Amino acid sequence: MFTLKTGKKLAFLPLVLVSFSSQAQGDFSQEKYDSLYMHAAASSVSGEFGKATGYLEEMLTLSETDTIEYLAANFALQASEFKRAYRHNWKAIELSHGEKEKYFRNLLYTAEKANLSSDEYVEMLHKCQSYLPDDPTYYEQEAGVLETLPGDHQQELQALYVKILQLDPDYGIALFNRGIYFFNKGIAIYNQNKKEESKPDILKAKEYFLKYKEVNPSDEQIGEILSTIEQIVGA
Repeated sequence: MFTLKTGKKLAFLPLVLVSFSSQAQGDFSQEKYDSLYMHAAASSVSGEFGKATGYLEEMLTLSETDTIEYLAANFALQASEFKRAYRHNWKAIELSHGEKEKYFRNLLYTAEKANLSSDEYVEMLHKCQSYLPDDPTYYEQEAGVLETLPGDHQQELQALYVKILQLDPDYGIALFNRGIYFFNKGIAIYNQNKKEESKPDILKAKEYFLKYKEVNPSDEQIGEILSTIEQIVGA
């Protein structure tokens, strides 16, 4: 059987420490807030990233902002405190109004480092959908993560590829992987000496592969696959 094409991985974003002033809220002390920020910066410069994260967390008790949550996540990563980083990444996504995509890329990185269970990973991916725009790139990224998890996630994968193709009918990886799904399904039936019963799935796979070939004519693998299909069911 042929295997899925996995989408490209999104790069981990490097840490950039930024300076800003927070808006006062209630008994908020700007002086204390700024002092904590300077302590966090000094600790990070000296390589004490766990300590720096603690200062940022104290800042967050005074005023919650997605920027500080994001910095706390990055400092926790530098300290190899991956679960801690993961929690701060989530909070950054929840608080953000315009940078969810950036935080999402960082979330995937921290989730991988945090060694989440399969159930936790899937729960994370489902939760992400409520925060991210309808962009096929993010559904592709979710599919790429699901492909690496143990267990059978085929139903969820196919739902993602269907969603991607609804948003962009020419999305190559989704076309290819939908084809692979129907091809492997048909071959499983074919190998039970049920040639006629296998044809609907294999022909459905052929439709996806032909469409994929239109948008990716230089992919040599597709010729091999289509040749195999012709040998099974005819042109």
